[in-house]
Amino acid sequence: MRNDKKIRTYAYVANETCAYIGAFLPRETVDGQPISKHGDYVAWTYGKKETLRRARLGKGYEARAAQAVQRLLGWGH
Repeated sequence: MRNDKKIRTYAYVANETCAYIGAFLPRETVDGQPISKHGDYVAWTYGKKETLRRARLGKGYEARAAQAVQRLLGWGH
């Protein structure tokens, strides 16, 4: 039996090469195209618990991306 669990995308974050690490909702557009198709953004698939853990314990890009998602979605500590 296969486990075809769908992965949820909570947000999109700017990739590591961007100077500003921002987070956006999946339904948003950038430069007239869906954010999911824009090459400068990657899917954030971690849920609330893991996002908060990464924001607190991560370093560099990972922590900044998690903090941006935390702010966007209003996920407190």
